[in-house]
Amino acid sequence: GGLLGGAEQGTKVVLLTGSMGAPARRRALLDLTTGEAGIVIGTHALIEDKVQFHDLGLVVVDEQHRFGVEQRDALRSKGKQPPHLLVMTATPIPRTVAMTVF
Repeated sequence: GGLLGGAEQGTKVVLLTGSMGAPARRRALLDLTTGEAGIVIGTHALIEDKVQFHDLGLVVVDEQHRFGVEQRDALRSKGKQPPHLLVMTATPIPRTVAMTVF
């Protein structure tokens, strides 16, 4: 909310990565646990034990960091309600289609 000229009541987007500095990381973790963050974008840092979600609505995962099934399940199990999960991948479309055809 209020970022980049957005409305104050807008959804707050938070970034969480392992390479963040301590102050930015603390702020992001606080936003996740208090419910200030509506969307979190991050790496494997999201599945660390100390990362807790209050009522997160959406998690965007960049598969550049090779999130597997177990990592996505660990992420879904955090918080009161499992967040929606959007997985971005560089997998070529023909391979993805071949994997989903029955």
